[in-house]
Amino acid sequence: NYYSKSTGNLELTANWGLNTDGTGGAPPNFTNASQVFNIRNRATAKIGAAWTVSGAWSKIVVGDGSAIDFVIPGTFAVTGTVDVAASATLTINSAAVPTLGVLNATSTVVFARTSGGQSIPANTYNNITLSNSSGTNTATGAIVVNGALVTTSGGVFALGANQLTGALTSITHNGTITTTSTANPAIPTGKNWSGGTTGLVTFARTAGAQFIPAGTYK
Repeated sequence: NYYSKSTGNLELTANWGLNTDGTGGAPPNFTNASQVFNIRNRATAKIGAAWTVSGAWSKIVVGDGSAIDFVIPGTFAVTGTVDVAASATLTINSAAVPTLGVLNATSTVVFARTSGGQSIPANTYNNITLSNSSGTNTATGAIVVNGALVTTSGGVFALGANQLTGALTSITHNGTITTTSTANPAIPTGKNWSGGTTGLVTFARTAGAQFIPAGTYK
């Protein structure tokens, strides 16, 4: 296990140490197997260049139970597996989305590319925010959301034939959700899909029937 220092860009090995406060020996590289890079000791973490963690069984872990936001800028990508711990946030501005590992039941993932869409990986999310105001966010598999779902006006969340399931304890839906799924239900039933001011749900199967779940729609 390596731990980030309180300052410095994460793609530099000098900004990591063996002790939980970031001091101690630095990692030799980001390519060896079985290395865990724990991002902590700061409120916001960043990179200043592309960062790849490629060793077998190696990964990045955001947070340690306290509020911390790891922001991936639009100009650089993170390649590797990223876990998000309790109370932590992963904000992804880049078109390339890292492999999402374990997302804690109180974590948040923000898909925040300012122009154009992103691929939304299949996973079980707690809080998920799609904050782009243009472009299409495309689900790559089944999406489970057990906490808050937030969509921004102008953005599209394209589920395709994939289901959206989960408790969805809060919905602030100002964008557009599109689904071609024939599953019953394609989206959770009994929810308030007019929880924003402009949110739309489009049932878009081109041939054949779809189930329209009970709920409140704009």
